[in-house]
Amino acid sequence: MSSMQASNKEGQQKVLSACPLRCYDLCSFQVHLENGQISALEGNAEHMVTKGFLCSRAEKLLERHNSIDRITSPLLKKEGRWQKCSWEEAMAILAESLDKALVKSGPASILHIPNYASTGLLKKLDRRFFNALGAVTRLSDNSAYSVGISAQKEDFGSSQSPAWADLVRSRTIIIWGRQVANTNIHLLPYLMEAKEKGAQIIAIDPLLPASQEIIDQHIAIRPGTDGLLALSMAQVILAERWWDSEFIAQHVEGFEAYVGAIAELTPEKVASTVGIESKTIYELARRYARSGRTSAIIVGAGLQKYQHSGHTVRAMHSLAMLTGQIGLPGGGVHLATEQAGFMGRELTGEGTADLAHYVHGANLASEILLRNQKNKAEEASVPLEVAIVAGANPVNQLADSNSFLEAWHSVPFKVVIDFYLTDTASSADLVLPAATSFEADDLYYSPWNDYVHYQSAIVKPRGQVRAEYSIWQELAQRLQSKASALQQDQAFWAQGPEDWFKQVAIQSGLNLEALKKAPALNPYRQIRPYQDRKFSTPSGKARLLPEQDILRLVQACQMVKGKSKKKQYQLLTLHCQGRHNSQLWFEDKEMDESNNNDLWLSPEEARTADLRPGDDILVETDQGNHLFSLRVDEKVPEGLAVVYQGLPHREGGGINKLTKALATDLGQSIAYHQNFCEIKKVPRAEMIR
Repeated sequence: MSSMQASNKEGQQKVLSACPLRCYDLCSFQVHLENGQISALEGNAEHMVTKGFLCSRAEKLLERHNSIDRITSPLLKKEGRWQKCSWEEAMAILAESLDKALVKSGPASILHIPNYASTGLLKKLDRRFFNALGAVTRLSDNSAYSVGISAQKEDFGSSQSPAWADLVRSRTIIIWGRQVANTNIHLLPYLMEAKEKGAQIIAIDPLLPASQEIIDQHIAIRPGTDGLLALSMAQVILAERWWDSEFIAQHVEGFEAYVGAIAELTPEKVASTVGIESKTIYELARRYARSGRTSAIIVGAGLQKYQHSGHTVRAMHSLAMLTGQIGLPGGGVHLATEQAGFMGRELTGEGTADLAHYVHGANLASEILLRNQKNKAEEASVPLEVAIVAGANPVNQLADSNSFLEAWHSVPFKVVIDFYLTDTASSADLVLPAATSFEADDLYYSPWNDYVHYQSAIVKPRGQVRAEYSIWQELAQRLQSKASALQQDQAFWAQGPEDWFKQVAIQSGLNLEALKKAPALNPYRQIRPYQDRKFSTPSGKARLLPEQDILRLVQACQMVKGKSKKKQYQLLTLHCQGRHNSQLWFEDKEMDESNNNDLWLSPEEARTADLRPGDDILVETDQGNHLFSLRVDEKVPEGLAVVYQGLPHREGGGINKLTKALATDLGQSIAYHQNFCEIKKVPRAEMIR
């Protein structure tokens, strides 16, 4: 019995485990085993973040592990039909396809879509393998937080955020665009403790927060105008002389230009655009700057899904700079700490020279089509011969999914590594079954969380499933004569998880044996960054948003509205409890509201459009149309149409058939929320499904 296991009754054990999903909380589990099988999960009561309770996704992980829909052997598509095949056949076909592509067109003809969905260290070894092949084509990390991380680097020279525990020292906490109860439930105890100590908690969000019991004030702004609100707050702070002149003089650059650029952005002038009263902006600015103690801002993902989102986050940073609330107890802006994800970069190949040609998610479909369609391909372009997707679902998740599906079909040989037949796997040529987190060793860590977790393989792999790292090990061995870097790397690939963990522990200063017994603090994360007021910018100072970018941000916020003369609704896509983007949507016997292909309007909007709950509606955008069933909810503001994103196409999903592939101003994300739609009722006699 390992040091991680505790024996209870005969045949029963508890094993320490962790959540593999790429989310804020990174839960620590106690896995209950009965006769070698997982019987239940419970939160680790001794963990400082999990505190003994789990989010709604945890049980879904166990359901996914046990699901009858899991793929347990390789599947090869022959004449349009799936057939089981052996790993030997599957790996031989894959290796031969990669070999032919390298010989015919070089590494650029290989499309690599990495596993961005997991926080597991060994899930990143696909980067090391493909980097050894050379300049492959690779999809960039298009998560919303790439926007905020880029904004952090612009303003502070690095991406660092305070620890959640520091919030208990705040006097005012602004939760800006984050639905904590749905996506970050383990933040609630810290917010509750802060509230008990006298903190006021304000939520700025177009939608009513589910965690209403801890919210003192909800400010419902017009979606996409967050940046303009932040700039107007800054205008009030400057006009009322609530700014920290000493901090600005010593640690901030661009102040004079900033003052001039926002001088006219008074609450009276911006209130109608933002959708709130001017006095609310005054009160919010006063509360943030003059509460008697430090104030903190918690930034969510929703506001990072507009074309101007990078400038929006920078405008929020400016509030902390003007008031000197950086590096102070209870202050700062909580967003992400990129450095916390740097652990093991030498191991995964991320810390070495990366020759890959990165493609923005908004441009991936057009680039594939440009390179693969003979009537569009440029003479010098390299066609894509092979695509390998590791734990991702771009057919479901990328904007303008119709265009991506067309591009995807143009790639001659497509391979997906996953747990079950996702929308992407269903349209592939070869599917390789992956081990779940309960079946493979790994280390888990996150840019949003303070801890590193050790995960041992708890149960035997089901059927013929394999840990993903073993796939890269075998391919590296099969193709070693085809790439000199692979040949030179054979000693690495001959090792295994324990060897790799020891290397990471040495490089990071972690005690591996202690980590096996309990999660450890991430050595790359600081509890309260910038305490020394030193920033990694060229000047060593924090940088305020430049004048030209302020003008662009103001114009963008003023233009967040539909252009059609017809009635249009702004389309917002939400994460729902128990799901993680397109993960955990497998067949569910207990159907809940999130399993349905529904669209929500306010009751007043529905009445005005002569629509009733349950009506079949056709939703149209410039990209296409999709059928939904109508639901109404008083929590939905007028002018908005709300949909849960991630529902599989086979279950009626397809929200990204409607979204444009628009790039954000910073980072590699897509402006999913900058879409407007028209809605009309479809008489049942006209329904063609």
